Amino acid sequence: MALDVAIDDPGLLQNLANELNYRLALTLNTLTQLTSDTAAAVDSSVNIQLANGSYLTANNIRSAAQSLATANVRPLVNDEFGAIIHPLCVKDVFNDTSVNGLTDILKRTPSMAEQLFKMPANNDTFSFAGIKFKQTTTAPSVTIGGNTYYNTYVYGEDALFSIFLGKAPDGDKNYKLFLQNAPENGSVSDPARQIGGWVSYNVRFTNTLPPGSTMRLRRIQSETSSS
Repeated sequence: MALDVAIDDPGLLQNLANELNYRLALTLNTLTQLTSDTAAAVDSSVNIQLANGSYLTANNIRSAAQSLATANVRPLVNDEFGAIIHPLCVKDVFNDTSVNGLTDILKRTPSMAEQLFKMPANNDTFSFAGIKFKQTTTAPSVTIGGNTYYNTYVYGEDALFSIFLGKAPDGDKNYKLFLQNAPENGSVSDPARQIGGWVSYNVRFTNTLPPGSTMRLRRIQSETSSS
């Protein structure tokens, strides 16, 4: 009935597919995050927990980058490490007014100061100390000692391995989306055509940490002035 009366028919199935894809992305994101968190149990240098009442600063970012460099971890892409950060932590980094803090550096030239007057883009929030940051609300929070801390993840090359579990039915793709409208005259399993269509996907994905005891990522845990 929904398909028959939908204003955007036949786009309804595509809209449902978009929502399903979003849920899949969140699931894969959670798998990646949980695998990243287990790295701290293998390598104690992974976790960088700031003191209670401290917020993320440029100095913390420098420390994470150089910690990876000390372990001979190679950059992720374009000579930069990659990082995932929560928007509230982005605010703290830009609100850091200390000498040689991010804001202090950016305000020194008109071209860099422009970043202080615009909304940080999710896809490219800022680059600093050899790390390119992307902000997302999926960066998780944890409770430590009754206080809320947000995780900022910094990744080097081969920080995580994704595992290919075999070919999809149509070839080498690891993901396939299916949109199907029910036959106009119904089918043997649904002669009254009560089901107008359906959406599904086939995906094969898992990930793991690299072998050895030296991990190639860092997790900065910090409170935020907004929490």
